[in-house]
Amino acid sequence: MAKKNIIPNPKTKFLLIKCIKCGNERKVFSASTTEIKCDCGQILVYPSASKAFIEAKVVKVLN
Repeated sequence: MAKKNIIPNPKTKFLLIKCIKCGNERKVFSASTTEIKCDCGQILVYPSASKAFIEAKVVKVLN
């Protein structure tokens, strides 16, 4: 008999992203509800209905 997971893992994660314009790195939440801008003015994350739309390079998925 296979063992079932009683508590499912979350589908959202924290991400380390890098600005394409200036190279700055920032930690963001994959389901961010606010628009996140870089120090240079570039918009990195747009909010969406469920998951955020990321306009930067994802460097690493954080645990």
